[in-house]
Amino acid sequence: AKGISDFDYKEITEASKRLIGLGPGLTPAADDFLLGILASLYYVGYYFGNRLENLKKIAGFIIYDLPERTTFISEIMLGNGMKARFSEPIRDLMLAVIHNTSVQDKCVNLLSIGGTSGSDCAAGIVFGGELMARVKILK
Repeated sequence: AKGISDFDYKEITEASKRLIGLGPGLTPAADDFLLGILASLYYVGYYFGNRLENLKKIAGFIIYDLPERTTFISEIMLGNGMKARFSEPIRDLMLAVIHNTSVQDKCVNLLSIGGTSGSDCAAGIVFGGELMARVKILK
């Protein structure tokens, strides 16, 4: 979080290196959490007026040096997230959040993904959303 709020590329990369691939599952728990952070980075960050090219730069440092550090499926998932490509449940929830519409059904849909993937991603969304709403740094 400090790396993002300070726009410190090295800190962002070092923090994410320690997380990528951590945890059980076809998509490790930390990867799902990072995906949620990426979703908030793009949706909430852009909502607060941050420049898209700066958000992409941050995303690139979060998902730096990805190959062979996690599962194949997770590698694809995080690579897509780095490019702001998210699954329908994530996209629907993020759109509901930024448009201030009901999120209950969207949350249920996200939480139903995998054993813990949906809840891990939701935790990342909350963490990333709070961070982006608080720092508003990339304008």
